[in-house]
Amino acid sequence: MRSFVYLTFVSALLSCVSALPQPTRSYGRNSDLPATNAERIRRGLPLKAPARRGTGVGARSSASSSASASPSPSPSSSVRAGYVAVFSGDSRIGYLQCSETCQIIPNNESYYATAVHFNPDSQGEPFDIVYSGGSNPNMGGLVEAFSGDLADGSAAFIHSEARIQSVPTTNPGSIPFSSHAEFTESAIWSYNKSDGLLTPTWTNSLNDDITTLIMSDINGDLFLSGDADAFILKHGSRSFGPLCSFSRCSRSFLLLVCMDH
Repeated sequence: MRSFVYLTFVSALLSCVSALPQPTRSYGRNSDLPATNAERIRRGLPLKAPARRGTGVGARSSASSSASASPSPSPSSSVRAGYVAVFSGDSRIGYLQCSETCQIIPNNESYYATAVHFNPDSQGEPFDIVYSGGSNPNMGGLVEAFSGDLADGSAAFIHSEARIQSVPTTNPGSIPFSSHAEFTESAIWSYNKSDGLLTPTWTNSLNDDITTLIMSDINGDLFLSGDADAFILKHGSRSFGPLCSFSRCSRSFLLLVCMDH
C-alpha cells in the first residue's frame, strides 16, 4: 500500500538558527514546539542545552559525532535556514539528514538533522539548497544512467529516478550535466512565498520541465522520480511516496515554516 507523507521545512531567520535538540514527545503539525531552541528564542526563553547521545555499539555509522553545523550564508533578509522534518498525517516520523546522500532519520536522532539554507530567487527561477557535509555544496539530484531524463511509463523503470544527494552547482533550468553516464542538477527548487511551499522541478534533455515526485526507498534514501508506480515496482512495496500533503500529489514539496525575528 502506498503511504503519503509530507516534509516540513523547520526553519528560522538567520538570527534564530540553533542546534536542533532531540524531541521528548511527538507533536502535530500545528502544535507548539516548546522543545526547540527556535521556539524558545521566539518566546524569549533561555536556550536548551543540546542533547547528547552515546557512541556505543549499534550507533548509526552514518551519523557524525556532532550535530550538523548551523548554516552560515551571506547576510540577506531573504535567506532561509533551518532543518527538514518529515510528517505522516499529523505525526512527525523523522528528519532529513544529508551527507553524500540524503535520507530520513528517526525522531530520536533529530539532533543529527542537517542544517540547510537557501536564497529564494526574486524572479521565480529555481535555486540551490545548500548544506555542509557532502563532496559538493548543493542538495540536488543525480541520475546514474545513460539518459538524464525522468519520465513516466515503462522508461521510468530503467532510469527515471535521481538520487537526492550532494551535487555540483548548475544553472537554473539547465539540461542535466553529464559526466561518465551520470547526470546532475542542483538548481531544482522553487519557493512560493504566499504558502511557504518548496517544490522540486527536474529539467529533461529536451529542456522541458516534468512533474517531479519525491520518493523514498526502504532505507529512507530519497529520490526524485517521474513515475511513483514504477519507482515502487523497482524498489519494492516497502518503498513509499510521493512525499506530499494528503491528496495533493500532483507535485511533491517541502513546506517552509519561518520564525519571526
